[in-house]
Amino acid sequence: MLPPHFLSVLEPYLRERKWVEARRLADGSESAIAQVLRGGLRRAGDSRAAIRESMEEAGRRVADHLNRYLGGISAIVSVAPLLGLLGPSPA
Repeated sequence: MLPPHFLSVLEPYLRERKWVEARRLADGSESAIAQVLRGGLRRAGDSRAAIRESMEEAGRRVADHLNRYLGGISAIVSVAPLLGLLGPSPA
């Protein structure tokens, strides 16, 4: 989940090229966007291609982590409507 006001605090840091402050903000959050941002900030000052590559790699790691849970969620989503067909549980 994205921390409240994360992007509104981050934007001025990025616009003013305050990489240390932006990195500190990203380090304080375990959200997916912060993890991808940290990937790019590690390469601050490098070429756009290097920054993009670093962020894409971080994005792949985050996506892999999030995809781990899709199997269980998919099973629940598939079974839940079928449980409704059985009617209310006896009280």
